[in-house]
Amino acid sequence: MALTELLRKYQTDKDEDVLRDGDRLLVDQLMELEVNDKTGAGKYERSPERACVPHGCRERGWDTRVGTVPLRIPRLRTGACFPSLIEPIRRA
Repeated sequence: MALTELLRKYQTDKDEDVLRDGDRLLVDQLMELEVNDKTGAGKYERSPERACVPHGCRERGWDTRVGTVPLRIPRLRTGACFPSLIEPIRRA
């Protein structure tokens, strides 16, 4: 979802939580940049410097001050890729 789509969505439906959607949009973009940096190439881009290939994503809720934000955390075929801005879930 682009910022313009988020703005149109907020203008038509005032009940939408624009902060939560904005957080999700920002974090999705940051995670994509981090994956591109780790793999050595962008999404759908072929490059001889590519280190590994993205392999889908998994769903996870992220608890913030504006509520729980649903995220799609990217996975890689080889190696681990966990976003640096999100803390892993800790179990007691």
